[in-house]
Amino acid sequence: MPITRILQLTDLHLFASPDELLKGIPTRELLASVIAHIQQSGESIDHVVVTGDHTHDELPETYRVVRHLLAPWIDRLW
Repeated sequence: MPITRILQLTDLHLFASPDELLKGIPTRELLASVIAHIQQSGESIDHVVVTGDHTHDELPETYRVVRHLLAPWIDRLW
């Protein structure tokens, strides 16, 4: 039986400004780092589930940033 690999990302809390911090945490930088790590691992991801707050400022441009960052898995997003 094949293994299904599911990646869950939660509470991204991104801002429109790439340098904005949430309580001192560079959320966009950390998400980009996590994505790069997963891609470099060579693991095949079958599904990506994003839960919690995708953005912190709830601006349309920030949601576009989220979509751009998750583009490698756009066809597998839930």
